[in-house]
Amino acid sequence: MVWTVARRLAGGGRRRALRVLDPAAGIGVFLEVVQADPGTAHPVVAGIEVDRGLARRLAPGIAPCIHWGDALLDRCERIDDGSFDVVIGNPPFGRVRRVYPAIAEATPWLRFGVWQSRGGRGARPRLAALAACPIEVLFLERALQLVAPDGVVGLIMPNGYLANARLQWARDWVLRCCQVRAVVALPVAAFRGRRLNAWAGAVFLQRTPPAIGSRASVRLVDASAGNPLDPLWAEAAAAAALGDRGGSGACPAVELDGERLVGCRWDPAFWLGDIAREREAPAGGWLRLGDYIAHLAYGPIVTGRRPQHLEGGVPLVRQSDLAESGIALDANTLRVEPDSVFDPERSRVRPGDLLMARSGVGALGKNRMGVWVDEQPANVTCFVDLIRLEGLNPFYVWCYLKTQAGRQQIRSLSSGVGTPNISFAEIRSLRIPRLPAAQQELVERRYRTEVLPWHRQRASCPQAGPVADRRFAELVAWVAGLVQAGNAAADEP
Repeated sequence: MVWTVARRLAGGGRRRALRVLDPAAGIGVFLEVVQADPGTAHPVVAGIEVDRGLARRLAPGIAPCIHWGDALLDRCERIDDGSFDVVIGNPPFGRVRRVYPAIAEATPWLRFGVWQSRGGRGARPRLAALAACPIEVLFLERALQLVAPDGVVGLIMPNGYLANARLQWARDWVLRCCQVRAVVALPVAAFRGRRLNAWAGAVFLQRTPPAIGSRASVRLVDASAGNPLDPLWAEAAAAAALGDRGGSGACPAVELDGERLVGCRWDPAFWLGDIAREREAPAGGWLRLGDYIAHLAYGPIVTGRRPQHLEGGVPLVRQSDLAESGIALDANTLRVEPDSVFDPERSRVRPGDLLMARSGVGALGKNRMGVWVDEQPANVTCFVDLIRLEGLNPFYVWCYLKTQAGRQQIRSLSSGVGTPNISFAEIRSLRIPRLPAAQQELVERRYRTEVLPWHRQRASCPQAGPVADRRFAELVAWVAGLVQAGNAAADEP
């Protein structure tokens, strides 16, 4: 998929041989794909790899093409800057200090501008800024150094690079240097295995400096569904990234003016969700959740200590306590000493607080949340966000966020590399359909009368949980229909 898109963007085909480089070649899988492609004319391939222990695993046709060395710091023979039509591959992910634990001086790294742009250029660039820089960001800059003018870079990058606000400086640096042509979100299964858990996307850049106020259009493709080993998936994803007719419908895609990426995220799910919200705005308009948040917090982070269970102590609400139909505490609930470091005032729960899982495929990814309905004191762990609302009914917000449209918003805002996360800023940016106060209160009344009695029996009656979940699902479907109907008056069933 990556090679198909990069080759087309670079104008390669049977009549033009391309020079192709992988600066983090590994065992040469990208280069093998390039060599085996019948659609291009005898490409000249090369790779750089630092780990000589991989030599015995190289395919016979790839071994002569590998240059052994450090692609960031070494200068390899016959690997000249600006000499490749396509630079392609999957660089390592992680902070520079993990790969280079002892950085003695900044001088060898001054050839890279991206890490210096974060804190401004000066006579003595800070080593701390270099050590904390994601190494994949340096590989991306190195790829832009190696590719020829108008050449194409196609690299696998972690979702954190595409979406995290703290890396906006790195994305904006790239936008000043070249054109972003496409971004393709990859399936989670592509980088999940033993000791491997990464959420990633493919980024396609063209080394053409953007004119002021004018950038090429960008194709953003959500190819996260499907099997990455299936050739049909690769074909559909590539077609969507290239805007081919008949292919773009297979993967959700949107085309944007490149200027819209300045100062913004690059992940396709975010933009697809944003465009969908604009297109499907409710009749009453949107409310920004942050305008109604009176207090937002998560539980305490205590380093070097674990909470000790205290019988009769203050319960801590964990992600696992957020059941489908509400917050479910039982005999296994962790309880701690009142007023201890694990029970700070700022994260104590009050009736009506909306509690939301803040990370993880099995928690945030499953939309785990609920409204606290009890008077007893409680607190939350550091993996649960406490959202206290004023002027907006928390039961209505909860039910809306459990609808398909609400789930899509949360999914589009989630970011991270190994596991999805949602930040305070992203929670505040959630949009809720405007609904009359009387109808919001009706949502709460229905929950308390139709769902809560069954939910309270989850721990004592095995049959109660499924009934509560089913009734809650019916309530969520009713809320979705209420919003879809344009906020028309609804009679209580």
